[in-house]
Amino acid sequence: MTFAAGCAVDDTQRSGFPDAIRAAHAADVAILIVGDQAGLFGRGTVGEECDRDNLDLPGVQRDLVEAVLATGTPVVLVLVTGRPYAVSWALQRCAAVVRAFFPGEEGAAAIAGVISGRVNPSGRLPVTLPRSAGAQPYSYLHPPLGGPTTVSNLPTAPGLPFGHGLSYTTFEHADLAIAGDVEAGGSFVTTVRVTNTGPRAGTDVVQLYGHDVVASITQPTAQLLGYRRLVLEPGESAVVRFVVPTARLAFSDRDLVRVVEPGTSSCGSVPHARRAKQGRACGSPARLSRSRSRIPAGPPPSSCRPDRPFVWSVGESNPWQRSRAGRCQTRARSSATTIRSWSGSSATGGDQPCSPRQI
Repeated sequence: MTFAAGCAVDDTQRSGFPDAIRAAHAADVAILIVGDQAGLFGRGTVGEECDRDNLDLPGVQRDLVEAVLATGTPVVLVLVTGRPYAVSWALQRCAAVVRAFFPGEEGAAAIAGVISGRVNPSGRLPVTLPRSAGAQPYSYLHPPLGGPTTVSNLPTAPGLPFGHGLSYTTFEHADLAIAGDVEAGGSFVTTVRVTNTGPRAGTDVVQLYGHDVVASITQPTAQLLGYRRLVLEPGESAVVRFVVPTARLAFSDRDLVRVVEPGTSSCGSVPHARRAKQGRACGSPARLSRSRSRIPAGPPPSSCRPDRPFVWSVGESNPWQRSRAGRCQTRARSSATTIRSWSGSSATGGDQPCSPRQI
């Protein structure tokens, strides 16, 4: 193994480039570590009072990456950063990209384990990876006109979507179903069968997204309703069950009151938020037959319970949930709500199932 410094985090010196290029020429694989330097009050590239006016890698780090890519040696790019930079230019040109953030004291061992294959990665992006500074602000919770559109001549899709992540194995999601009739103030149950279709054991992060198709206020094209980490051996299948209160689809109406409106909603299990926005209708609808429900103010419901499938159920594991169930009010206008299901069957993380190209 040969080491070359290349360049510092945030300066303009290129004196280390020749050594890095020679090392890359002589290597079978080049591992490039780029990113941030943590600091305070301007003494770093990220941290309190350490601001940026663009989303490019600090200093001449991109120039270093471009120079090493030009050698033709396969490049594994490791991003050790405190903020999401616009690196779409590198995603398809590098043999692999590892998004490490700031991994802490054991980060080096963890990164080495992922790159070597000793560890099968299962992380998912908790943020959207931006395509460019000009495409900001962007959130996966955008309304229909906030996403890809024919109105603009520039692409608005992110470099990588919220929830994205790859594995050294592949997973298939199938047989998504929504059971029973549900009132607007109740909960609906969704199940999906997950199968490890790859050659080794791995962990899938099953993500359930929902969309309120018809609402009085514009709603996000997809929002995360729940998730569950699931460890499967090669060829093994398991059924994941989600219990989701309709309050997860609540929003503030024109009177600034949190409500669950009757109407049509869809829900599905997909590898990441971008697939959720491209979901196809399938399965049987579940009907919600109750008037619009008011949701009293209070703290958010509890997160997933690690010892069982993700459960969002009113009246369980949260005293506020129980009191909310007792205080829930309804308005006079009565109507029915339909929840449709859709699913995406693909390898976890995207369109290249057998290669950890963008981890």
